Amino acid sequence: ALFRLVTDVDRFDVALPPRSAGRPFLDFTGEPLAGAWKPFEAELDRSGKRGNFLGFSTHVPVVDAKAWEALRPLAAPHAEALEMTLAGETLYALNVTTVLDCLDPERSTIRRFDHGGIMAVERYVFRAACVGDTPLFKQRGLEMSDVFVNDAFRRAAEEAGLTGARFNGAD
Repeated sequence: ALFRLVTDVDRFDVALPPRSAGRPFLDFTGEPLAGAWKPFEAELDRSGKRGNFLGFSTHVPVVDAKAWEALRPLAAPHAEALEMTLAGETLYALNVTTVLDCLDPERSTIRRFDHGGIMAVERYVFRAACVGDTPLFKQRGLEMSDVFVNDAFRRAAEEAGLTGARFNGAD
């Protein structure tokens, strides 16, 4: 089973970069960033409950140290953990660098621009053989959109008692 990793911004905290950092989430396109990354002190945009996953951007999961330790065995080969802080606490923006081209366009529900490019995917269906056992990835062509995880990743998060994220089904 595959899932969209969604931070629960309605019930949990959201971290934002300060104005001085610009909009670093625009750099998270699936390419490595560690060599150029400059850590910053994030700002709290909205104070809900504190979760292990914090809202930041749909395509950039942000996790605390507990979450990174629990998920590192699965995530590390597929993402860079880029440091930032919030009120002095170290957080990690996960730059997902595994980008697959596994979306099944015939079985997915896709809205397209007039020129044929993808505007939005309303229902994701992936080719299982293409994804294999990859625990964390982005879809090629939609790198600035969703992050996907497999059931092993979801289970690891749940078994560690991590909060602040939802795992919405994708086929």
